Amino acid sequence: MKKAIIMIIFLFLAPISWAEDYIDVVYLKNGSVIKGIIIEQIPGQTIKIKTSDGSIYVTQVQDITKIAKEEAQKSLAFTIEKTFGSIRIQTDKGGDIFIDGTAVGTLPAGKVAKLDNVETGKHMIMIRYSDGKNEIKEIVVAENKIAEISFYPQETSGDFVMVKAGSFQMGLGAQETDERPVHAVTISRGFYISRYEVTFDEYDAFCTATGKTKPRDRGRGRENRPVIFVSWYDAIEFCNWLSKKDNLNPCYSGRGDSCDFSASGYRLPTEAEWEYAARGGLKSKDYEYSGSNNPDEIGWHVGISKGEAQVGQKNPNELGLYDMSGNVWEWCWDWYDRDYYRSAVPYDPQGVLKGQRKVARGGSWDEAFYYSRCAERSPFSQWLGYYNVGLRIVRTAE
Repeated sequence: MKKAIIMIIFLFLAPISWAEDYIDVVYLKNGSVIKGIIIEQIPGQTIKIKTSDGSIYVTQVQDITKIAKEEAQKSLAFTIEKTFGSIRIQTDKGGDIFIDGTAVGTLPAGKVAKLDNVETGKHMIMIRYSDGKNEIKEIVVAENKIAEISFYPQETSGDFVMVKAGSFQMGLGAQETDERPVHAVTISRGFYISRYEVTFDEYDAFCTATGKTKPRDRGRGRENRPVIFVSWYDAIEFCNWLSKKDNLNPCYSGRGDSCDFSASGYRLPTEAEWEYAARGGLKSKDYEYSGSNNPDEIGWHVGISKGEAQVGQKNPNELGLYDMSGNVWEWCWDWYDRDYYRSAVPYDPQGVLKGQRKVARGGSWDEAFYYSRCAERSPFSQWLGYYNVGLRIVRTAE
């Protein structure tokens, strides 16, 4: 196992009880100081340190407790044994693979590569396609675990992904009542869906152009984070404005009283379109969440997040769509009806004609990961803007 001599500095401003597992430390790596915590210790034998970049180090040292308590600041040299995990990489388009800037091999289209003995912690994985384009993602490798990452370059129009027509099973029979019964749905016409959730930058441009008051944020910044505090009616207005801006025919009349689904402009997806895209369309692997059965790999939920994240930070689903599970809920066209699935039409369903609240899909950063499932449905008042609801837009394919 690879070893390195690393200086560890213990900083104590007050007496510390070593009965606790978590103790702040600082260690020197390549000349830079990085903060970490002790996450496990066996008195008189070893301690395990997790650094701020996610790396795990195991020290082989005798009676560290006694030494550390002796002085307010103590610098000791230890022999560190680094820990390792593996990475599994897959792509539907071949290319050269790089880890942290170093080439490690070529992955043929449709194949899966497994890389062993990768140091624990964060790594940047890049694939360079045959057309010269690069795609880069970040991944965290845990000790003795396999971290999975997927690259799915798709047919796109700008930041939109083409979802081809097809059929799927909508709902999930073993879960919430409003997700039953599972029923076959056919999307008879392809559509483009935005690769990312609409961001503050995009929505703020609409507000600036129209004189509309910009929605507030939660103090976490705007720019590339998903826009929040926008009502369903705000979303409709945004779609029509963007359609006109791009010289397309608006889909909505009035304030969203009706929708022309054959128009060339932008609109909100129907529930069926949203779930079909979230499940991966014709490339679906039948994951419970959008792109994985592990929600941590593809979305932000309350277990791993303290707020809405910049879009596109997790792995995409089979179609190359980001944040379909978690981050923020996404408005859909449909009125919410708890029993709608009992009488839903099998072709291009658009929901009930009237209702009290609109549907949002996908879960959010402050919900349990359970609510990020592809089948999850949730009602929200169309009049209100919420701190955890945003939008994603679509266009009917010509």
